[in-house]
Amino acid sequence: MPFITMDATHALGRDEALKRLKDKFETARSRYGSNVRNLEEQWTDHTLNFSFSAMGMGVSGTVKVEDQSVKLNAEIPFAATFFKGAIESRIREELDRLLT
Repeated sequence: MPFITMDATHALGRDEALKRLKDKFETARSRYGSNVRNLEEQWTDHTLNFSFSAMGMGVSGTVKVEDQSVKLNAEIPFAATFFKGAIESRIREELDRLLT
């Protein structure tokens, strides 16, 4: 399966970045919950393990919050490969907005 790997730098400190990410996931769950199935979210310290399905396609990965960066690794289905660039761009925009 294809992967999305991304690093986003920030100057917030680990705890503030973690708080913002947790808040964003809660907002996304409320906003898109009807379009997402089987959402699994497990935080262990500063690392999120997640999985969900949307439009019948499964996505899974991790988000690791560090002192000056957030590292995202996600596995997307082959059917989403055509949209990989758009998906990465949207994630980058959201992370930049969230972490500034």
